[in-house]
Amino acid sequence: MSESSNIIALLLNIKESEGLDVDDKLIKECYELQQKYQFDPGRNTVEKMRELVEASLDKAHGQ
Repeated sequence: MSESSNIIALLLNIKESEGLDVDDKLIKECYELQQKYQFDPGRNTVEKMRELVEASLDKAHGQ
């Protein structure tokens, strides 16, 4: 299992143990986004994360 898979598994375990209502796919996408841009000095991950979260919320509310 790769380090990335281990971290995602840990995040999903925390989600379950804390009883959080967050889509697994959203957790994976946010982690992958952060990992992809973590060393990019021109990154705008806050806006990219916002877009992921808003798209997930729109999907959950059927919009």
